[in-house]
Amino acid sequence: MSPLKVYVEPRPECPAVPDPNCGGNLWQDQLRFDSSTGGMITDVQVVQGATAELALFGAPWRVMNLASTHVDQPCLDSADAQVSYLAVNTTALPQTCDPSRFYVWDTPYAINVGTYCDVLYACTTGPGQEAEIEAVSPDAACGLPVPECGAGNQGCVWDSTPPVDQDLYDQLCAVSVLTNPPHRVNCNVYFE
Repeated sequence: MSPLKVYVEPRPECPAVPDPNCGGNLWQDQLRFDSSTGGMITDVQVVQGATAELALFGAPWRVMNLASTHVDQPCLDSADAQVSYLAVNTTALPQTCDPSRFYVWDTPYAINVGTYCDVLYACTTGPGQEAEIEAVSPDAACGLPVPECGAGNQGCVWDSTPPVDQDLYDQLCAVSVLTNPPHRVNCNVYFE
């Protein structure tokens, strides 16, 4: 494993400004990640408010620079003089959407906010799966016969009159990552 150095360094393009709270100089910093042995990470800067994806210790990590400033005397002991950084192992984060389950007819398709659908539905395997879908998607109407699901299949449908908005998109994403998700969430468009 390559040693990893993390530097907190001033941003040369950002000169110090007077701190309004205590009169010291306020410096904007950045994080710099560097492998001292020439490994995978070389000279990645992360400025305040930014993120970077880094392969650390054999896993993907999202590094976030939440706040990066420091102040000179006499502010060193004040709470607002603290520097905050955060690194999160992205493999430990819960998946919030699985767009590979989104389809138009039989073709994988990225359903997004603003997508128009004539019919928006998911075929289901039974009441248990439908209850799970309704629990995370209050706009879903389940237990209905859905012609697109074939003979004997029921499913869940969503109102597709308006284009997909953020709330509906979030619900579809929640459905896509259920423990027992439907095979597909379909957005079908009929051309007249």
